[in-house]
Amino acid sequence: MRNAIKEVLNNRLLKQVFPNNKIAKVTKKIIRKTSTSNSDTEESIVLEADEISDDFSDVENVHLITDDDQIHQNDFVLVKFPTKMTAVYYIGKVLKCLNLNEFQIKYLRRKTPGYKFYYPLVDDISAVDRSDLVSKLPAPNSAKTARTSCLLTFNVNLSSYNVK
Repeated sequence: MRNAIKEVLNNRLLKQVFPNNKIAKVTKKIIRKTSTSNSDTEESIVLEADEISDDFSDVENVHLITDDDQIHQNDFVLVKFPTKMTAVYYIGKVLKCLNLNEFQIKYLRRKTPGYKFYYPLVDDISAVDRSDLVSKLPAPNSAKTARTSCLLTFNVNLSSYNVK
């Protein structure tokens, strides 16, 4: 029984049981059997996964765009592209305001796993109607090292959207 407990507590096994950077807790659950002659104690291991990932520790919810919100050049926005079955969302930077209801946007790509974004090698630019804009995002945080300086992160929770 003790060997089994040691195996469960091994970090490699926890990573196999809980992939995707979920925080895992190991708790002991003591079950007591009561009998007339003597009391036995059995230990069992219970693994619990927290639902909070380290990506969303201190983030805000997405603020939806209203008719009163102003969209300016160099703002980052969440754009909705409806498909037959679902909707796909992309993050883009506003290059120009073509008129009051149309914007020229340069899109970012998502680096999976996680919610880090980068500009593709070939620019992806298109004109989008204001009705397709879902949210105006805060200014992105850039990475701290030279190797990851091209990656941008936003301080919003994008987990409820199908962001590509």
